[in-house]
Amino acid sequence: MRVYLLSIVLLMGSFLLEGRVIRVPSEYPTIQEGIDAANPGDTVLVAPGVYNEPNITMGNGVYLLSEEGPETTIIDCGGGEGIEITGCDSLTVVDGFTIRNGVRPKGGGICIWGSKALIQNNIIEHNRGEWDPFSYGGGIAALGHSKVTIRRNIIRYNYSYAPLGGGSGGGIAINSCDTAIIEENRVVDNVVEGEWEPGGPGQGGGIHIAGTPAIINSNIIQNNYAVIAGPGSNEGGGIYISCGSNKRVVIINNLITGNVVQIWWRGGCGAGIYCRAPAVIVNNTIAHNYISGLLVDTLFGCGGGIYCENTSDTMIICNNIIAFNLADTGGGIFCSDSARIVITYNDFFMNSNDNIYNPPPGVGEGYPYDSFYNMNYDPWFASGPEGNYYLMRTPYQSLCVDAGSFEACGGFEQRTTSPDGTPDAGRVDLGYHYDTAHIDVETILDVMLGVKEHLYAAPHITLRCYPNPFNSKLTINYSLPEPENATLCIYDVTGRLVKRIEFQFKQTGVAIWDGNTMPNGTYFVQLKTPEYEVTKKVILVK
Repeated sequence: MRVYLLSIVLLMGSFLLEGRVIRVPSEYPTIQEGIDAANPGDTVLVAPGVYNEPNITMGNGVYLLSEEGPETTIIDCGGGEGIEITGCDSLTVVDGFTIRNGVRPKGGGICIWGSKALIQNNIIEHNRGEWDPFSYGGGIAALGHSKVTIRRNIIRYNYSYAPLGGGSGGGIAINSCDTAIIEENRVVDNVVEGEWEPGGPGQGGGIHIAGTPAIINSNIIQNNYAVIAGPGSNEGGGIYISCGSNKRVVIINNLITGNVVQIWWRGGCGAGIYCRAPAVIVNNTIAHNYISGLLVDTLFGCGGGIYCENTSDTMIICNNIIAFNLADTGGGIFCSDSARIVITYNDFFMNSNDNIYNPPPGVGEGYPYDSFYNMNYDPWFASGPEGNYYLMRTPYQSLCVDAGSFEACGGFEQRTTSPDGTPDAGRVDLGYHYDTAHIDVETILDVMLGVKEHLYAAPHITLRCYPNPFNSKLTINYSLPEPENATLCIYDVTGRLVKRIEFQFKQTGVAIWDGNTMPNGTYFVQLKTPEYEVTKKVILVK
């Protein structure tokens, strides 16, 4: 108790300094009465026990906290509605409870409307989002321009179903929020159910994100289901994302395994991730996800690991392990015809029916490496203290160790892929990293999308520079949608033009830059057309 309370007190910070502590049940017999007595900045501190209280409504800026954590402090909604956070413009917190048996059309366990909320250190289980044409979030739903952080929770055994429009988010549903951060949670064994045609599909067995810029960071997303009771289609067994071009989603360092899209006889997309957004998908392990038929024991659908659909901005998939996923088409990744996508520094292994379906030019061409540093090797998963997706070190070392992009990632030095817990030092390993140390997501995103790095690439315009680092001559491979006017320029680190390479541009080609007369350092190679551009960083070391 003391250890838990001390850690919570440190996290509370300004709440304890600025407000009162209201105790339940010693001062107020129910949680709701304690909340009703609180002002913004106050803490409602709840002693261990089972509180049979449906329909709890949070007060603006109130910190609802358990004394000893979720194992001993339980809010049982008994089939009534769960906790509601509505219209709270000051940070409102729910911390350290088991919340169970809530039923509500949107957010069976916790519903957040137009509020700034932090949901952390809870167990959210056996809740249901149902009985509405468009139900959201069996465990948690956040809607209506909320700013929400969902951190270090166990979200399990929740269910979302809508009798007419299809369910969204068996575990978590985020819709039309200003921002969302979902980090360090265990989202497991949740179910979203779709309706018979012409009803809607079930979308996001674990997590559903729509119309919201979001960060999904360091979660374990396992054994979630998107199912259907009759003819129809489901999408996103683990994660479902549908956002516009100005709603970027970052999916970084997640373990996404064992998720299932289940259908009757056709359709079904993205057992691991369904993505229709300008997403950055970095350093995830996406494995053993599959799309299956309900009545026929065979594979169906598209994108066992990831399904990528049209966005008006570019999707980046980098430093991931995508292995042992199953679908009828594109067992690893399915790219729709309109997908704008960069796929680089990933390991694809033993995915059914094409590791990548309809890839960008050059991706997946060549064994064991393609021109974008994607490889096709057994990742050699190993068991360790926290799970079964570490990378083997003995008797053989996994080739996913030290195989990530130098430019794309950093900040994993305090985390590990090794069963013995050795931190990942130097060049980043591919895939999910265990432990709970902080990852600087913003810095990684800046690097991924930065002006100098330009990992952005347009459809069918590619640029590869090798060797890198190089000591004299650099080989530059390029491809264009069609023969057209283009420029190939080399800049130094200050942005000064040092070389303009002139030659007849074809749809694909090779150029050589002789750097013998140039000083050691960093340079940027830029290929530019009237519509698009792509830039690569190279290092000259003599």
